[in-house]
Amino acid sequence: MIALLVSAIQLALRIARLLTELLVELGDLSLLRFYLMAANGSAAA
Repeated sequence: MIALLVSAIQLALRIARLLTELLVELGDLSLLRFYLMAANGSAAA
């Protein structure tokens, strides 16, 4: 059960890393910056 949870977390981290690399390769840093500002805004609210 715990091993399954750990593998699921590792898979999620791997997918997030791939998405981040894809965004950087596309040069779509403005979208990433907008997402970070939205995350900071929701955290401050």
